Amino acid sequence: MKKFRISPQSRLATKYLCITWEACPPAFLERMKSLAEMPKNCFSLNRLCAVATHYAEGHLFFYYRADTDWDNKRLQSWLRCQIRDYVYTVAGIVLPHRLHEFEQKYGLYSKGVSVKNLRGSTLGYCTAFNHIALSPRIMFFKERDMDSVILHEMAHLRYRHHRATFWNFLSLLLGEDSRIQKTRMDMENIKFYEYSLFFCR
Repeated sequence: MKKFRISPQSRLATKYLCITWEACPPAFLERMKSLAEMPKNCFSLNRLCAVATHYAEGHLFFYYRADTDWDNKRLQSWLRCQIRDYVYTVAGIVLPHRLHEFEQKYGLYSKGVSVKNLRGSTLGYCTAFNHIALSPRIMFFKERDMDSVILHEMAHLRYRHHRATFWNFLSLLLGEDSRIQKTRMDMENIKFYEYSLFFCR
């Protein structure tokens, strides 16, 4: 799996995910450290706060010292965990809400929905008991592609297979040919697959 170097040059901005970086004076960071509700929100080097995070209204803020060493391995691990937790938090709110909107729109109702890390390249599944599981990785996709993954699993509420009747029904839900849509989505999101896997593992 490819590894990514996380720094203020790392950008994440989708409809539901947004990360902002801001350089701050050391005194400001020490104050944030003293006021932090959870110690994990601050990363310290030599007992001084180097980077601090703040989460508000679906937005993740990173505040950092100008002299921060972004090649520090412990810092890179901490940053990845901060972003992972952020993505999981937002996904746990957005994905069930989006699925329930589609339930109302199409009259297809699941027995429940869960958001969790799924094995390999799996982005979602629907059980025999009509429970749908979704991977937080789809939060990195464009909204229409995120929605298509949700609708794919919802189509399994009616058809448990991938035969022609399933793809035809999914096409009705998507409003476009589902097979063409899947090919397009795979091509458009290829750059996001490894990115999302790195942050959500």
